[in-house]
Order: sequence, then structure tokens, then C-alpha cells
Amino acid sequence: MDERGKEPEREEPNAEQDQPGAEQGGKTAIDGDQDKVDIEPEEPEAQEPEEPAAEVKERYTPRTGRRGERAAREAAAAEPQLRIAFIGGTGPEGLGLAMRFARSGNMVYIGSRTEERAEEAVAKIKEIVPAGDVFGGLNREGAEKANVVFITVPSDAHEATLTDLADAIGDKVLIDVVVPMAFDKDGPRAVDLEEGSAAQQAQRLAPEAKVISAFHHLDGSQLQKVDKPMQGDVLVCGDHKAAKKQVMDLVEQLEWVRALDAGPLANSRYLENWTVVLVQLNKIYKAHSGVRITGI
Repeated sequence: MDERGKEPEREEPNAEQDQPGAEQGGKTAIDGDQDKVDIEPEEPEAQEPEEPAAEVKERYTPRTGRRGERAAREAAAAEPQLRIAFIGGTGPEGLGLAMRFARSGNMVYIGSRTEERAEEAVAKIKEIVPAGDVFGGLNREGAEKANVVFITVPSDAHEATLTDLADAIGDKVLIDVVVPMAFDKDGPRAVDLEEGSAAQQAQRLAPEAKVISAFHHLDGSQLQKVDKPMQGDVLVCGDHKAAKKQVMDLVEQLEWVRALDAGPLANSRYLENWTVVLVQLNKIYKAHSGVRITGI
């Protein structure tokens, strides 16, 4: 979505677009022939010996954000099918992400504290994605069976849930989408945690897990409109290199969304706090805002 919260028109994957961060190819065209003029050649300037190129540290190449639905599905098909569990996946964000990843061919498990709520969520997803490989049940079962786990519970249930499920999660990739936030008469406000962020709290409570902080800035209600492409950047923080790459590849399954490496897990506090600002913007402007980083 753009800064005004409007849905972008769907275009073919190879269509040219004026988007921030999109690569613009081609040479500058000049109309008309130019007169040929004889110019006395100049002597070439003396060239100093070239120094060896400096070693460049490996970094993730930013996605362009121009991946359409077909390309996103091809990228998903090129990877082994993932078993993705959403702990507390009955809320808008968990449902929306589950729908998108089920649609791209992954096996999805919706976890809840009660089997009844999980079954209701599965039915809702199957209504939107009839061909989806979707299951549901208690949170612990999902954490045990999945190889990638999302934690999407309300912030006040974050600590208790992870304390209970740390052994079931083990050393799996744990993607924390939770934002410590409360509401008062002035609107949303960030809640300070002793660890610094929800993701850092998750790493303390589940020390063997490969915790990655991501997916905070995609609007849950828009995610559930699976026939409409999302737009924006997903900022990804984490201390585990391979796990971070896996999550960034997972982002690539969402058409028209770009993944950006936002540094170590310590930076997750800024992602979470910025989400509070987006919620406030949505309230003021009656919008569904997201994030797009320019200049990359």
C-alpha cells in the first residue's frame, strides 16, 4: 500500500512502474542525428596504477518490490514446502499472513488456546483459500510440528505463551510479530520491556530458538484481501544469518513486497515502536498505512 493507504493497481510482473527502489533500465534516447565534427584528438592523460579492489562484505541485495503474483508463486515453488505454525493465529495479522502463505503453497497450522477457535480460523482461511493446506489445533501441537513458527499473540500474552512453549519451539526459526502496545485516551502507546523489545524477550524465554523480528508493518485487514497485492517493505532483524535469509526469502512469497535487512535483533525495538506510530496514523487518517524505504 502507498503512503495514502490506497490499493495499487495490479500490473504484470514485467510492467514498468515508478516505484521507490525499483530499478530503471535503458539508455537515454536522443532524437535526431547529430552533425559529425572533426575534433583534434587529445593525448590521453597518464593513468595511475589501479589499486586492488577493496574486499566487500557479503550483504543481502535489497529486493525491488516489483515481484508480481506469478513470480512470487514461482519463488515459493522453487523452495521446499514449509510447515508454518501461527501461535495465536486467530487475530487479523495471523489470519492474514496464514492466508497469504497458504496461497503460495505452504502447509499452514493455526494455533490457539482452544481447539474451537482454531477450527473457526481454519474455516475462514479455507473459505478464502479453498486449495490451501491448512490445519488447526492447540498452540503446542503447532509449535511441535512446524519448522517455522510465528508468534502473533496479543502483547499481554507474549511472555506467558513463550514460557509455556519454549521447549516445543526448540531451535526452530521463531518469527516475532508482536508489538508491546497499550491504548489510553490519547491512543496507542509503546510499552517498555526490560529486555528492550518483544523479540529480545522471546530470545530470552526461548534461548535455543533462532528469533527473527519481522512483518510488523503489513496491515492485517489488507493481508486478508488475498486477491489484491500488498505493497511495502518488510524490515527484518535478527542475529542468526541463515534464519534471517530464510525469513527474507519467505517475504519474497508475498507479491509486490520487498524484504530489507534491518540489522541485529537489538534493532527490533525500533520496528516495534514504529508500528505504534503507524497505528496512530491509521487512526488519524482512517487509513491502512505501511512502510516504504526510499533510496535503496
